[in-house]
Amino acid sequence: MKRIKKLPRFLTANFIGACEEFMRQTGKREVKLGEFLAWLQNKSGEEQKMIDAAAVEGIFKHCLFQKNEIGKDGKPKGEMIEIQGITNRFGFHPGRIKNHESQIIEFLKELPQQFHKNSGGGWSFLNLCNTKDGEQWTGFHLRMEQLICLGMAIGKVKYLMPKEVWSALPGGMPYVVIDL
Repeated sequence: MKRIKKLPRFLTANFIGACEEFMRQTGKREVKLGEFLAWLQNKSGEEQKMIDAAAVEGIFKHCLFQKNEIGKDGKPKGEMIEIQGITNRFGFHPGRIKNHESQIIEFLKELPQQFHKNSGGGWSFLNLCNTKDGEQWTGFHLRMEQLICLGMAIGKVKYLMPKEVWSALPGGMPYVVIDL
């Protein structure tokens, strides 16, 4: 293996700093590319949390009552958490909602502070597509609705105003508050 004694001038200070941090954290005296890239990928994964739109959809669908849990009368065979979304009503299975509560809370924590009761007091549903870091996590209102309905099912999200006044709000959409 060829050792580099003098760093080429095209290496940026950020890259050199990352290499130095890798050596400090791992205790290694030299940087092997494969190990460094794996470390770098793990490090960026730790720091960049983002709401996973596919995970929101998956949890949402898993928590809904399934066909085999609905009686012949069209009603659930057990208790149900009924939530009014933006456009639809949903029936969630309490046990499955409970099983996913911590993941739902983690998703809600990633939303901008303006949504949170103690720091912003609530914000328009239209802003729900972005994370607290300004990254867009979804382009679909349906996914946003699914997340707030899951949040409502665990008692951490609510609308600030009744549906009758939504038409007076920007885009005709509600303001939502998260209380963690």
